[in-house]
Amino acid sequence: MNNETIQFIPCENGGFATGTSRQGYIENVTTDQLIEMFGDPICYAPNEMGGKVSMEWIIETQKTNSNGETEYGVFTLYDWKGSRPWQNDHEWTVNIGGKSIDDYWNALDAFRIFDNTDIRYTQDKACMAHAVLHNLNFDKETA
Repeated sequence: MNNETIQFIPCENGGFATGTSRQGYIENVTTDQLIEMFGDPICYAPNEMGGKVSMEWIIETQKTNSNGETEYGVFTLYDWKGSRPWQNDHEWTVNIGGKSIDDYWNALDAFRIFDNTDIRYTQDKACMAHAVLHNLNFDKETA
């Protein structure tokens, strides 16, 4: 039986994201959804980050594969050069950064879990990040 789990751990400073680059993106997401999933973002003043990023979430991951081995990663969710709307309830395309394509897949797993399970009803904010091991045992093709 496939026994994979993943844990999402929000970080409060950018040091964990050193060495990440854009791995992909996800469309039709609102800032409200991201806050519901991972809590408040790190916000930057216009002169920080070269004016390219105004907010981001940095999420460490700990994924246990079916062999019981733990894999560590980090992904970032961010706007790029003003790509997000100022209204938190409007949809936008969120960039996903990481150190490898596996970090991108972990980010997509977070959205899949959020969309296809009852996790969103457990907390008002940061429901994905309360020291919970999320089960990856449901079929990724049908979720």
